[in-house]
Amino acid sequence: MQYQWHPTEDDLEALLAQSAPEASEVLRHLLNGCDKCREVIAASQPVIEPKEVPEQSYEEIFEKLELPAGPMPRDPEAGEKAWRLLDLPPGQADLLLRNHAGYSSYDVFEALLNHGIQLVTEWPGRGLTACELATRAAVLMKAPRVLRYDAIIAAHLEVANAHRLLGNFEAAFASLDAAEVLVEEECYSGDPLLLARAASVEASLAAYVGRPRESAAACRRGRALYRGVRDTAGEARILIQEASLRGFGEPEQALELLSQAKLLLPTNHGLRLHLFHNEAWFLASLGRWQDAERTFQVTKRLYPPRPHSGLLRVWLQAHILRAAGLLEESRTQLRKAEAGFRGTDLRHSLALLLVDVIDVEARLGNWDEVGTLALDLAELFTAWGVHAETIQRWLALTSDLAEHVHRAEQVRAFVVHLHSSSRRGFIAPAS
Repeated sequence: MQYQWHPTEDDLEALLAQSAPEASEVLRHLLNGCDKCREVIAASQPVIEPKEVPEQSYEEIFEKLELPAGPMPRDPEAGEKAWRLLDLPPGQADLLLRNHAGYSSYDVFEALLNHGIQLVTEWPGRGLTACELATRAAVLMKAPRVLRYDAIIAAHLEVANAHRLLGNFEAAFASLDAAEVLVEEECYSGDPLLLARAASVEASLAAYVGRPRESAAACRRGRALYRGVRDTAGEARILIQEASLRGFGEPEQALELLSQAKLLLPTNHGLRLHLFHNEAWFLASLGRWQDAERTFQVTKRLYPPRPHSGLLRVWLQAHILRAAGLLEESRTQLRKAEAGFRGTDLRHSLALLLVDVIDVEARLGNWDEVGTLALDLAELFTAWGVHAETIQRWLALTSDLAEHVHRAEQVRAFVVHLHSSSRRGFIAPAS
């Protein structure tokens, strides 16, 4: 969409100072996706964070939701109904949601969405199916209008997150935009936690497609929203998220963000696994592999017995071994993780892992392996719309490497480029 009107710099500065009389028009323009003006806002320093949400805000939200007085009746079979819906073909599931009163409730929607959120980290394809079904359940459920719109927004956000993990970036942005339209039209309750989740999803998606400033701005916005409602766990979560998104290029800054998150979490909080996992990774990236190993020894007992968590643990161990110079041992662990990721639909994770495998194989001089893996990586990058120039140069460098060992240093330099840019999103052409 082409935008003919842009706010002036004075308009944007006034908006940051919360004094623009035409603030609603400026905000609408920014929400509609003008990257130029968003960059002006993101680059402005200092960033003015939203004011704290008053304590009475949730009372106002509950009034707006038009909920009946007293506790709402709960459906003890909602979880079972959700699984039943997921086992049906989409058309039959929609028919049941539309015509059976026992399935058109908020409880069934909530169970579907929770199933999707739990599934998406291990099996994002299955999680996406659950989140998409939750979206349809939200549209069809019998509930007050505002509550229904809150549910639709929440479902769109989780659909966007599932598409991100699958590498379907255009579909992810479409779902995020659908949620933002409902927020912009003020169809929902105004729940700040819903806005904070939207900021979190936007931050991850922006980072994945190479928009670091947008990602950082979304993290700041989400953190301010969590702080405004005194949700310290939510604030810690988004600090950990920002660290994981920034750390591959700025490990020192990432460790500082993780230190801030530590102060907000109780010692037994589930988020500490994510915190320590990232801390060990970035310590190893800085060459502090002994510190990374100590953190890993504390952390490894926290990984749940699930396939994806086990793969992440093996990958981290390989990263620490590589930092310690133990390349053969690192290769063994990376190949173990590779075999596991190839059995999942976590394509983005597989691509990042292949960059690490190629790096170690190149250091060991296994050029036939590098050439084979290079083709796999190029196929994944092509599916994502990565710059054609990058793919062409990558294939030119890695073709027939066994017969052109003099290219070794060029390949290693290119892998460094892949390391720094692939974790930030679409890979830019290498110089």
